[in-house]
Amino acid sequence: MSFLQWNCRSLQNKKIWLHQPPFTTSEFWGFQETFLKADDRLSFPNKIFFRTHRNNRTGGGLLIGIPTNMSGHVIFENSNDPNLEMLAAEIQSHNVTFTIVNIYAPHGFDIHQVQNFFSTLKKRTFIFDDFNLHHPFWGGKTSTPKSEEFLDWLNQSYFSILNTSTPIHITHNFTSSIIDLTLCSAALLNEVYCYVSDCTFESDHRPIVISWSKLTNATKYLKILYWNPILRESNNFLQSIADPTVEIVTEKISYTININTKNKFLTNNEYPPWWNIACNIFCQLKKIMWKKARNTVSVPDWIRYKKYRSKLKYHIKRAREKYWENISNIPRNPKLFFRILNKLTSHNNPDIKNSNLIFHNNRYISNTKQQSNLFSSYFSAQNFRTEPIPLDYNIDNKLLNKNIELWELRKAIQKMRNTTPGTDNIPAAWFKKLDESSL
Repeated sequence: MSFLQWNCRSLQNKKIWLHQPPFTTSEFWGFQETFLKADDRLSFPNKIFFRTHRNNRTGGGLLIGIPTNMSGHVIFENSNDPNLEMLAAEIQSHNVTFTIVNIYAPHGFDIHQVQNFFSTLKKRTFIFDDFNLHHPFWGGKTSTPKSEEFLDWLNQSYFSILNTSTPIHITHNFTSSIIDLTLCSAALLNEVYCYVSDCTFESDHRPIVISWSKLTNATKYLKILYWNPILRESNNFLQSIADPTVEIVTEKISYTININTKNKFLTNNEYPPWWNIACNIFCQLKKIMWKKARNTVSVPDWIRYKKYRSKLKYHIKRAREKYWENISNIPRNPKLFFRILNKLTSHNNPDIKNSNLIFHNNRYISNTKQQSNLFSSYFSAQNFRTEPIPLDYNIDNKLLNKNIELWELRKAIQKMRNTTPGTDNIPAAWFKKLDESSL
């Protein structure tokens, strides 16, 4: 798939170019200086837009466009600073997650303003920027202190410049320079290809087109846990440790599960969403036995082929029913259903922010620090020392202080749901597979 970076210098009078290559052949757009206002409408077939605009000032404006078949959300936005506009969005495509950062610095880019944010970015990151910086490193004739500081940061960071030769900015007196830079993570350098378009499309900046081979070969993968070594090492550890603590046991078990977990990549990316590891295994076994039965023409091989085929049909039917059952159970939980609808609305409407707002004293509070202060002020002012239902501790109830027996623990573990593990990466299946001595 392709990315396109362009300083359009007012998008309203250049919309006709969006229906021509290379815009139509690029799935992702990163535009600077759109000059769009908050009430300006912008729509394009098969595109979702994230935008910023200047408040009470003309010019500026950033835009990130992604395909409608992919999900994305804004992770950072800065449009109030007259010297720096920045918009960052995280994109999810199949099993690949990456970040697009769009920057416009009209008076020269100061790396110290966003250095802390850049340090938090993930490995797969693209930065589209109009830095307005000149330096001989990327074809300039002069350099400034800000460009020297940016180059020092670039040499110590995990980012690389993709365009350093072809001029991009064309002035009215036909002088050219490179002030629009495209950066990517060093891990993506061997997977991307970049070139500059020959046409400016009625702007004074040429578009930059970047192709990323990773998205075209994105594959689905299944996580496989090898339970035999996991349980063997877990039982040996639990039986050998003398003074176990929750922290030590959690760290050891989590490490054991991580080193015995592998991601199996599937060759075809057209698998349905309910496809699981059982379907994948029996599908491969069915194909192997089909070839073997046709080559050898033996009755035992043909019987084994029918056996694998029937098991594949069983697991496909079970996976479909379970997947549909999970989808049908979502409306039964009103809170979860409302959250999903809210996310979908925020995904399709870039004007709706994904932050949680609190309405207090006729104004909305979005800052997390201010929200936490409101909660602490509210609950500290309340008196919760009075129990709503008085408890009588004088009653001698031996059942409350009775020790938990092993059969009760085993029964509680068997009732646990196989949900996604937490930060410790220990699934519920690990507890269900432990023997009596480890429990």
